[in-house]
Amino acid sequence: MKLISFHRTDPQLNWPWLLYALGFMGLFLINGALASVIIYRYDPGPNTEQLPILVPTVVVGMAYCFGRIAGAILQPVAGYFSDLTEGRWGKRRPFLAASTLPLVMSFVLLFNPLVTETSEGNNVYLIGLLCLFYLASALYQVPFLAWLSELAPLPQQRVMLSSWLAIGSLVGAVFGAAATPWIIGRYGFETMTLLVATISLGTLLLPLLNDERPTETSLQKRRLPLLRTLKMGWQNPTFRAYVLGISSAWVTMAILAACPTFVAIALLHRGVGFSALINALVFGGALLMQQEVTSGIAWCGRCAHSCASFLEVKSILKGKDIMVDNNCHCVYYCLHVKVM
Repeated sequence: MKLISFHRTDPQLNWPWLLYALGFMGLFLINGALASVIIYRYDPGPNTEQLPILVPTVVVGMAYCFGRIAGAILQPVAGYFSDLTEGRWGKRRPFLAASTLPLVMSFVLLFNPLVTETSEGNNVYLIGLLCLFYLASALYQVPFLAWLSELAPLPQQRVMLSSWLAIGSLVGAVFGAAATPWIIGRYGFETMTLLVATISLGTLLLPLLNDERPTETSLQKRRLPLLRTLKMGWQNPTFRAYVLGISSAWVTMAILAACPTFVAIALLHRGVGFSALINALVFGGALLMQQEVTSGIAWCGRCAHSCASFLEVKSILKGKDIMVDNNCHCVYYCLHVKVM
């Protein structure tokens, strides 16, 4: 199979970027599907489908927490070894290839437990598979995102490729959170598992068709030990703030992903398929709010552009040599790209 090389210097969408964005869509699809219905699978509570409780609620929450923590611990380790990996497959593709099958298989096994009644074995089964799922997810996601700077070496390219990643992740999250409960309500867990696993497996493997661009980094000449690298990173206050912020965001997203199913079944006494409608309304409201926010950003950008032009004209009239317009044009351009 011929690999696709990246040789373009313009910021337009091309095949390598499209394959790359589809991989991110598959990652968000399988994560969104699991987060939205995993609690319902193991602790459905009183439900119209008469599903049995496989694991107590507290165990489901603990298993979910353990899986997230395991994935978070692996992330810096995966990034470290991905940067140091050398070979004809590149730095990123070996990790993507190695993590895809465990990620998909753990998802399939999670929604098809061997014991379909309450048992202590299901506790161990759920904890072990959730840890495997989030370990594989971290092993895929970190090298995947580190690959972006190599696929898009120019700043304008990175803005554009990041936008396509955002679109791919949004499509995957919407399908995973909104369509998954509806499929379960109409056709059952088996059909949902087959569809999500098949689509995710195909899209997660698509980035492997891209050829990695060889790069020379200082890490090839000087390799710091892993623990020292982690310590140096944690001493950076900006990094600590980032870790705290992203951790809070993921916790919030996990709670929001589980809430529609709980609301539909426990509070409204409806089937699991009704939570698909709730998820669709949540995503629709979020998109409308984002549109209002981006409109405000665009307005601020235009104001900055107008102020820059005014200052430039004023400085020329006064005979002052200042370069305000160039800087403000950059600010305006960045804001405009973000909005577009």
